[in-house]
Amino acid sequence: QYRLESDKYAGSNLSVLSEHLFRNRQIVAWAYQQTPNSIVWVVLDDGSFCSFTYLPEHEVWAWCPQETDGLVEEVASVPGDDEDEVYFVVKRNINGSDVRFVEKLHSRNFTVIEDAYFVDCGLTYDGAAATVISGLDHLVGKAVSILAQAASVVHVGLPYASTLETLNVDLTAQGDTLQGKKKVINQVTLRLEDTRELWIGPDTDHLVQVPFRTDEGYEEATRLYTGDKRVTIRSSWGTNGRVVIRQSDPLPITVLAVIPEVSPG
Repeated sequence: QYRLESDKYAGSNLSVLSEHLFRNRQIVAWAYQQTPNSIVWVVLDDGSFCSFTYLPEHEVWAWCPQETDGLVEEVASVPGDDEDEVYFVVKRNINGSDVRFVEKLHSRNFTVIEDAYFVDCGLTYDGAAATVISGLDHLVGKAVSILAQAASVVHVGLPYASTLETLNVDLTAQGDTLQGKKKVINQVTLRLEDTRELWIGPDTDHLVQVPFRTDEGYEEATRLYTGDKRVTIRSSWGTNGRVVIRQSDPLPITVLAVIPEVSPG
């Protein structure tokens, strides 16, 4: 952006804290999805891809590596009715053969849980209640993830896990540093929005499931949850003090805050 004091356009290195994502890699394609969340989608030459959330007016930016069962080769963003539509070209190995798909990124905006779509390379059945779902030839030989609502709305596609890991706990409430000191986190308060199901723990090997079902009827789907959840994790003394949150089901999760209760040694 233009800077008056130097009378020229200048930029900042916004990947300086995430250079490991690009080490020995080159960017081969990228696209900007302005609406709804201001995200740059970046394709790398090894078939991996990343997302870059950029909100300069709020001084917010963050890189996030993405994974899928296959190699991403191209990305494009085009204006849609309600939001920019993002398309990927993905090479996947299906039933022993390499196949390329043009796949559209699904919207995260929905009002009922049966419209939650969190699978890759998937299809949706929406009709009369069924016990057999066909028309999935493009997924032959693959283990799939399924979200079904009374077997009348069914999303079937490739599964993926979303993982959030915090940085090391730094300061106490009094402002004293905890870096390099022994500490333990046994309780964590999660501030969530429109979330259903998650696992949490001090690392990926000690995750526990957080219950969400309360007073729903026997045949009623678990409702989306917005609010705070205080959970106990299986932690031990150490110098890191991290929290790992994972969603491996085809369901939504939005974490607004992670508030750990830290006991210093």
